[in-house]
Amino acid sequence: MFLQHLATTGLLQPRNDTNVLKDFSLKAKQRLTLTVVKFLEEPTTPPSVLATQAHVRWAMESVGHTFSLPLEDNEVIEDAIEIYSKWLLGPSKSRPVAIEEDEQAFYRDIFCHFSLLFQDRRLSGTLLDRHVFLCKRVLNIFLSAGRMLGSKLTTATWEVLLKIMLGITDALLQGPCTGQSLGNFLCPQLLRILFELWLLSQTSSRPLWDTLQNFSRHWLHRKWLIQQWNATCISLTRRLIRILYGSTEGTDAVVVNWFDSASTVLTLDKEQVTFSWHRMLHLLGNLGDLNDPEVHLAAMEGLAALTDTFLSIGHSSADDNDGRDVQTNVDRKKSAYKSNSSRNLRKFVRPPDGNSILHIFGPWLFDGAFNECSGFERGRATALGALCRVFSTPGSKFLSAHLGRFYRALQMTLQSRRELRNELAIAAVLQNTGRLFACDRAGARILVPAFISQFDYFLSSANSQPLLRRSCISILNTLLSVASHFLQVPGLIDSPLNPNSPTRGGSNTDSSASTVRSNSEWSAAKTFADLKKMIPNIVGSALSSELDSYNIQMLIWSVGIHIVDDYESAITHPFITHLCNILTNEQESAKWPNAVFRCVFNALATGAPLSPRLKTKLKGTVTYIISRLCYYLDTQLRRLRTSRHALPDVEQLVIAAYQCLLDWVMYSQWVLKEPSLAQCIIQSVMEGVSFKPFFLGTENIIQSAARYVLAHLLSHAGRYPLKSGLTTLSSVISEEPLIKTIMKTETEHSSQYMRCFVLNDNRILTMIENPRTQQTTVIVRDVTGKFGWNSQLAFVARDDSHRTDPKGELREEDDESSSDSEPDNDRQQQQQQQ
Repeated sequence: MFLQHLATTGLLQPRNDTNVLKDFSLKAKQRLTLTVVKFLEEPTTPPSVLATQAHVRWAMESVGHTFSLPLEDNEVIEDAIEIYSKWLLGPSKSRPVAIEEDEQAFYRDIFCHFSLLFQDRRLSGTLLDRHVFLCKRVLNIFLSAGRMLGSKLTTATWEVLLKIMLGITDALLQGPCTGQSLGNFLCPQLLRILFELWLLSQTSSRPLWDTLQNFSRHWLHRKWLIQQWNATCISLTRRLIRILYGSTEGTDAVVVNWFDSASTVLTLDKEQVTFSWHRMLHLLGNLGDLNDPEVHLAAMEGLAALTDTFLSIGHSSADDNDGRDVQTNVDRKKSAYKSNSSRNLRKFVRPPDGNSILHIFGPWLFDGAFNECSGFERGRATALGALCRVFSTPGSKFLSAHLGRFYRALQMTLQSRRELRNELAIAAVLQNTGRLFACDRAGARILVPAFISQFDYFLSSANSQPLLRRSCISILNTLLSVASHFLQVPGLIDSPLNPNSPTRGGSNTDSSASTVRSNSEWSAAKTFADLKKMIPNIVGSALSSELDSYNIQMLIWSVGIHIVDDYESAITHPFITHLCNILTNEQESAKWPNAVFRCVFNALATGAPLSPRLKTKLKGTVTYIISRLCYYLDTQLRRLRTSRHALPDVEQLVIAAYQCLLDWVMYSQWVLKEPSLAQCIIQSVMEGVSFKPFFLGTENIIQSAARYVLAHLLSHAGRYPLKSGLTTLSSVISEEPLIKTIMKTETEHSSQYMRCFVLNDNRILTMIENPRTQQTTVIVRDVTGKFGWNSQLAFVARDDSHRTDPKGELREEDDESSSDSEPDNDRQQQQQQQ
């Protein structure tokens, strides 16, 4: 006695000795089942009233038929559920003793009787709600039976339970996803309990798995199937990773985070995990054949999550485990120790080869990436993003077949005709290929023009998303180096530069993209040297339209890279002008945080060593930079003097400006010979030296920074850089080797020969006396470096024959020279610079 669909599909075969009340009238069924159920449900009815197995089976015929009654009898149905729940899950004393004699058979009968409740009665309103409630209660009983009785259930009982769940699911989920059907309300819970019971059973029966695979194809139109399948596969994958890669990766149990806000922890054998992972992964067949856009998207998201799980090996936290590890934080100290140990062990974990990942997931992902059907744009973008992350992960040497398909997918995406342009797919490619060109994949250079054309499109438009623009800038910085390396290599292709390109020709609906280069200009690029000349134009357009502070910092460093790499370019001066405008233009500087200004100073300082080369062709650029820095310092110092509030951020920027100014002046010392420019530099420095903060008692860091610059100019201007090449302007002498040469024994202390002094709170003076040579070594340290001298007495003391006698009278031989004697305290020292 079970749901008719189970017999129709051949899952279970009916028995002739059951279903006695099948041909009874509805009224007779109602009276009989009501009488039996109410009697058994009464607290005063002892379990011993059903003394034999025959008695129990007779009663179960009535109780079981209760589940086929109309929902108007829902109270009787609920009592029948309570009876079976006690007999199935309750203690032994709460059920007839006869059940113990053939426990597994009675379990199977109860499962079969429960299935009658899941007949879709096409109800609505309150009755439908009540039907859903009762069905959910029975499903929870099924799940509790699997969890509590799993170890007691025999293989035959497990098989019956799984087939019943499979039949119920198939009967309810075959229909359409719309309408007020019972399956639409039970779908997530049905699939969750089906998959969980399947894993709990630890079945390795191939016919049973094949049956599940065949039946699940009937439900592919339901998004919930894909989502619960995703959760199951990801949990099995994490457990498999722990088995394959050790305790630093994955989870130590199958931790399933279901999509209907429930979580399950399952402990399975290692062999069962491997078997179940393989069968569950291939359960739904070819995911590229899904014909519903939402279902296709869910499938691609699941595949992307699976590939990311494998790609994270060697990088993810071992004790994180998605926050749901079985052995959770019982002891915080042990967890911390485990975390530190696992970080060290993770260094030796070698992630899987990219080809292995593609052998497993590649066919599905490539099918999704090549799906250009209308409505499937998001699924295609998800598949492309996953593939890009796989190929952008360093450490793998991909097969040429994989590379060829991947490059073809990128070209189809980036070079698609305007009517087929998929903005989501293009964004997915750009956001997930940040390291593609840095990995030096074979043949990747053919993609450069296609990428450049998209950068030109997105970076010239202020309406593009900040994250997308950030990805474009990141890849563009990589391509700057690629273009420099392959200057004369004819590696460009014509297709991305033709008039049918999405950013070429025709009308452009985005008015902000009017700065995009013309077709003739792009088609003229035949080598990477030609392409390199066009990249600065893209960067310049992006600088003018960028509104995100982090992106503008990346662009500033792009400018810095270009200045260092190609300082003779005609666009170098416009680039530097734009950077200086960020500092000194009130309209520009008002919209950026201080981090942008610090980035400008660092980028400008990076170009300072090039100033001797810039002098010949771009002398005016160097003069412009220094004058703008002086103007910035004067402006900010005036602002600090007049402000009645502390401005620590501005003070830090002033210090950075002083350091940048010092770098440019020291590398371009010819500017000190320009009277007007030298006066501007000295005035800016002296303004800082004389600066006094508004709040007395606070540390005057501005004055310290200005004095630092002044000290370097006074000490090193004219001496650096030396024409002889690299050298050090500070003395290499130090105290420790000198002391070792003076000390006679190891027991002596260095304080007998060395003294240290502080002068004016800005210099450290060390004096080391050598009693054997009568020499004194002087070492002076200040902000400009370390300097040392060796000194000795210029006038030594006379011998005893020239000294006065004890009475103070001069000896005869001293008469002639007595007038030349000098007191000891007037002796002078002569210093020689080392």
